[in-house]
Amino acid sequence: MIIAFGFQPNPPEWVAKHNIETDGRSRVVAAEEQTFMKQTSNPKVFAGGDMVRGSNLVVSAIWDGRKAAEGILDYLEV
Repeated sequence: MIIAFGFQPNPPEWVAKHNIETDGRSRVVAAEEQTFMKQTSNPKVFAGGDMVRGSNLVVSAIWDGRKAAEGILDYLEV
């Protein structure tokens, strides 16, 4: 779980240590359209919400969480 509060993503140090790609605005890169939805560059890490989109609505974060859960289930072949 990657947690973001506030208006700008502020990824913790472990994000870089685990080879999780971020963009120029410090947002974690986790595209919805890929083999496993919301998967980051580290195949064991999924992300969504403000950490991926930047400041946005809570309903968008909930949607991302659901999509990430689907991606995780597919990744785990459940």
